Amino acid sequence: KQRNLYETFLLGARARKGDNYALGRLKRRCVDDSSDFDAIEALAEVFSSFDQFNQATVLLLSHLDTVPTDQRSMLAIRASQEFCRDNKATQAISILLECLQKETDESVHVSLYREIARAAEKANAPDIETAFLEKVLKIVPSDNEARFRLAFVYSNNDLNQLAAHHYELVV
Repeated sequence: KQRNLYETFLLGARARKGDNYALGRLKRRCVDDSSDFDAIEALAEVFSSFDQFNQATVLLLSHLDTVPTDQRSMLAIRASQEFCRDNKATQAISILLECLQKETDESVHVSLYREIARAAEKANAPDIETAFLEKVLKIVPSDNEARFRLAFVYSNNDLNQLAAHHYELVV
């Protein structure tokens, strides 16, 4: 497994530099083993490095049901990041909400909540952003990054008392 990870990393690095042979081998890995999370992620990163965000999201989304269950949310988060890079933040939110419905682990929920909030920021949807930052803080009240961002969003939306409350908790 370790050797395979290292080789996948090298193939990805070479493909990002334009090595078509490495790109072909990486694509073959994804076809041969549709559950190979590392190869899928590496190939998506190659596509993204050439601003092929649509190809990256298609690849990531097409493998959501083939990767092991514990890696599904990471793939959805990765797809969300690609959607945001392609200025499709509302699609990112939809994918993450879909994934959220399938997950039961609370720590996975927190990761998805954070990513939904980030995508909502990109989509200029402060109501969604605040709702999911509040969900993060309900589970992880010590998350100062989420608390600070929540205070910032509140202050930008003239909810100054709420903003002051959260800023005070951070400091």
